[in-house]
Amino acid sequence: MSGRHPQEFVQQMGNVWCPGILNSKNFRRGVMTETADGLVDYCRENGRVCPLPPFWNRLWEMLPDRARDGAGWRPALPLILAAWHEAPVSLKASRLEEHIRWAAEHNALEPIGRFLRELHEHDWFHIDD
Repeated sequence: MSGRHPQEFVQQMGNVWCPGILNSKNFRRGVMTETADGLVDYCRENGRVCPLPPFWNRLWEMLPDRARDGAGWRPALPLILAAWHEAPVSLKASRLEEHIRWAAEHNALEPIGRFLRELHEHDWFHIDD
């Protein structure tokens, strides 16, 4: 890359630049790494709030080290079932972010990121829905 900005390099290679998902240290080594901030940003693009309930539940089940915590769970359950209709958009978005950050803290960001990025747009709840 010899001093060029990673974006210039990616554009020259004919790939799409995705700001926020690459760790610049790993990019220089040729390894693309998901970041929690980048994944949260991706999940908020196009007015996305959170995956629709079946997909969000599947994501939650993928999170490692889930455990009962008194009457609840760590991390907290996705806002599905009865909570889906009661929870405001902001709470749904922050709960999804909590799940993404949990994945990052428990070395599971790569599969969680892959799962979320492979969802179709119609698999997401949007702010205008």
